[in-house]
Amino acid sequence: SRGVGTELAGIQAAQLSAGQESALWRLHLLLGAGLAAATCAGAPLVAQFYGEPEVTPLLWLLSTGLVLNGLNSWPRTRLARELRFNFVNWNETAGAFAGTVAMIAAAALGAGAASFAWFVIVSELVMGLGAWRVGGWQPFAAADW
Repeated sequence: SRGVGTELAGIQAAQLSAGQESALWRLHLLLGAGLAAATCAGAPLVAQFYGEPEVTPLLWLLSTGLVLNGLNSWPRTRLARELRFNFVNWNETAGAFAGTVAMIAAAALGAGAASFAWFVIVSELVMGLGAWRVGGWQPFAAADW
């Protein structure tokens, strides 16, 4: 998983309560949503800086990947914490493969630079769905901050 260090701390912790796990998931979700919001808000400025108006919708599309990463980061980290490395590797490979297929298809359909955004979105969707399905964890416990 990619993140701000909370994944590594979560893996290394000797024990985590259900509330602490829910708090970590909520933190990842908030970080992903916050980064996506900042990306969307800053997209017009980036487009203006580069003099390329098409950068704005591209960054809006890419920001979806930040939300998906925030949503899926803790379930993927839990799998590593549980030493389920075979599945983690399979899941990451499946995500990369599906994302590559989506990117090539998008490029063939004329999506241009947005094809790279489709790689991110589809790979995050596949990896997230796999982690949520196989991990079996659900964030129902009250967050213990």
